[in-house]
Amino acid sequence: MTRRGHTRASVAALSLALAALPLAGCAREREECPSAPGVPATGQQRSYADRLAAGAGVPAPSPGGAERAATPAPVVPGHPVPDDGALRAGSALRFRDNGDGTLSDETTGLVWEKKSDDGGLHDKDTLFTWVEGGPLTTIWAWIDAVNHEGGRGFAGRTDWRIPNVKELVTILDYSVPSPQAAVPPAFTAGCKDGCRVDACSCTGASYYWSSTSDALNEGSSWVVGFGNGAVGVAAKGGAMYVRAVRGGTVSGARARPRKEEPWR
Repeated sequence: MTRRGHTRASVAALSLALAALPLAGCAREREECPSAPGVPATGQQRSYADRLAAGAGVPAPSPGGAERAATPAPVVPGHPVPDDGALRAGSALRFRDNGDGTLSDETTGLVWEKKSDDGGLHDKDTLFTWVEGGPLTTIWAWIDAVNHEGGRGFAGRTDWRIPNVKELVTILDYSVPSPQAAVPPAFTAGCKDGCRVDACSCTGASYYWSSTSDALNEGSSWVVGFGNGAVGVAAKGGAMYVRAVRGGTVSGARARPRKEEPWR
């Protein structure tokens, strides 16, 4: 996994990409109404001030880096802090189980593949590469198999694709602490050994491929970490997980890569 020396602001850019999507209403008791239509909330529910009031105290500075040893900003327990946990900007994270191995996002309108734990086509533990090389299947060969599953496509659809990095970020839930998978409960419901995709929902707490190449290095792709909520880049020959998506707006894209492109 490679890291950038500068911030790419991947998560912040999400608001620009999704601002035109339909509005989903407020959900939980203390939740604010969405500040931008269709922008999914992070899921974080607890403010920094709440942590202080509960006696958690100010986190110790991380080792290495004098800039981190500076005196923290004075935050008084119980005094409002307009951080994400207090404002909860964005639309509620709402997912509907369709009963066919898929989940519908009621904010973005995207439909997501659930993952199983049965060793089959949708198994949460199967690793893939982005490009050919080595013994692993590529994500492109896998998505072809998903679209041909059972002769009519997974869940009766043949328009499944690999999500782009912004789409992947929309299913992160930043209220879930590591080492659990940082996703809403719908993505981990009933997961147990041997469970099928139509009966359970599983998520590996690690990195998932996106279809988005790194503009600086075409040999790398953007990936999203579902163990820690991180967004970064990784070499396309590496081993990562993958999850299929369908729906949304696909404008001007080829339905399938040209044969001469060595992606399979």
